[in-house]
Amino acid sequence: MKTSSFICDEDKVLAQNPYNLSVIISVSNEEGTIGELLASVKSLQPKEVIVVENGSTDKTLEICLQHEVTCFSYPYRLGHDVGRAIGAREATGEVFLFLDGDIVFQPQDLLPFVAACYQQVDIALNDVNPFYTKASMIDAVSLAKRFLNRVLRHGSLKYASLTAIPHAMKRRAAEIIGYANLAIPPKAQAMAALAGLTIENVHAVNVFSTNKIRSYNSSNTNVVEDMILGDHVEALQWVQATMGNRCFFADMIRQREMIDHAISQHGSFHEGYEC
Repeated sequence: MKTSSFICDEDKVLAQNPYNLSVIISVSNEEGTIGELLASVKSLQPKEVIVVENGSTDKTLEICLQHEVTCFSYPYRLGHDVGRAIGAREATGEVFLFLDGDIVFQPQDLLPFVAACYQQVDIALNDVNPFYTKASMIDAVSLAKRFLNRVLRHGSLKYASLTAIPHAMKRRAAEIIGYANLAIPPKAQAMAALAGLTIENVHAVNVFSTNKIRSYNSSNTNVVEDMILGDHVEALQWVQATMGNRCFFADMIRQREMIDHAISQHGSFHEGYEC
């Protein structure tokens, strides 16, 4: 689903990819999808594919090594989004395309993000907004995303966020944000916004229907939801520390100083009248 005015000339994008595009994929226990995903990504003709494989106990690593990729393998789980930071730090391209290993994307759904970064966009987001088709989908995490975007004066992004893949960014953007901060996507997005980077909703890819259900993201004690909410709190704290407690929202219409002064000094009191 196209949501952007950016032109995606497939031939021009594919001609630039071998010199500029780094595809970064975080993966753990995805033997059922990673092979097909890597085959799909190959058709993008990227400069490199960086796989950060962590904590897999199945054949994920074996499958990755059957493809022409640069694979960083860890015997333990790194946790959400740490692989993004590692992959970006090691990447050599000028545009980074971030994916997760549990969803097989078609090339036509990935090229628009890359194309936008070859143009004037610093960070190209997945426009998830068209897929909010019923009120029950607007959970606490969705509200946190929209609130942070509003605080950052990027309200037009609505529910779009660096927490969602696929997304892409220029190397310059990653360097300004700081590679380590990519592990905390809402904070990275806040840092990008305050740095004046161009952040746009570029293309709509439905990741709601394909997102894998796991024990830690579907129970009553959803640790992933709690983590993401905490990420947004951390992002807001960083914005407040940078800009002040009210961020962009100065209080210009309330005379708070009057609370601490006696009415007899700054106002008038007429005995016998009810005001």
